[in-house]
Amino acid sequence: MDMKHIVNAYFSAFERKDGEAWVSLFASDGSLGGPAHTPPVMGHAALAELFAGIAMLFETIHFDILAVHVHGPFAVAEFDLHTRARNGRTPQAQGMVAFAADDAGKLTQVAGFWDPAPVFSQAMAA
Repeated sequence: MDMKHIVNAYFSAFERKDGEAWVSLFASDGSLGGPAHTPPVMGHAALAELFAGIAMLFETIHFDILAVHVHGPFAVAEFDLHTRARNGRTPQAQGMVAFAADDAGKLTQVAGFWDPAPVFSQAMAA
């Protein structure tokens, strides 16, 4: 299992707004949580619904990956987020995402450590 590859695939799927590819990275009972998603979103159906809701708000999503730290089946990625919302606004954010994977290379836990509220409030503003 190559955690760097899994992390890159996670962010790449988001940038392409490819929900199917993104959800396929998770184990069937995988979760997305942390301060950015509290309570955690668990399971493929809920993750797909979350992804679709996010993707419909943005024309473009781009992550500048500043660093990826890997230790066995765990990784942490530091990022700068740049978006263009469908309303024309360009919200940005910075943060980290922590990843844990099982022996099959599927994500079991992902935790976002950043504040998504300003990004989504700008993206949903009239």
